[in-house]
Amino acid sequence: NEEHFADSARLKVGKLRAYHGTPVKLIYLNLVTSQPRPHGYYDCDFRQVSFAESSIVVIQGALQRRIPNAYHQAFIYLLHDLSSVL
Repeated sequence: NEEHFADSARLKVGKLRAYHGTPVKLIYLNLVTSQPRPHGYYDCDFRQVSFAESSIVVIQGALQRRIPNAYHQAFIYLLHDLSSVL
C-alpha cells in the first residue's frame, strides 16, 4: 500500500544519507507501466518537487508496453533530468 511504500522509502533515504553523508536520490524504476502518472519526483514528505530537489524518484515505466524496444516518455524525462545535473 502507499503508506507502507512511503515509510519504506523514507527509511531507505535516511539510511543512504547517513551512510554517504550527502544528499541522495532513491530511484524506483519499473520496467513497464499502465499507470496514468508514469513518473514523479518527491521530497521525503512525498510532496512533488523538481528533480534537483527530489530525494525519491518514481518512474513507473522504462519501456513502452506496446513497443518494448522503445523507451517510455517517463524514462526519457529521467535521462534528461539526470544529464542536466551530472
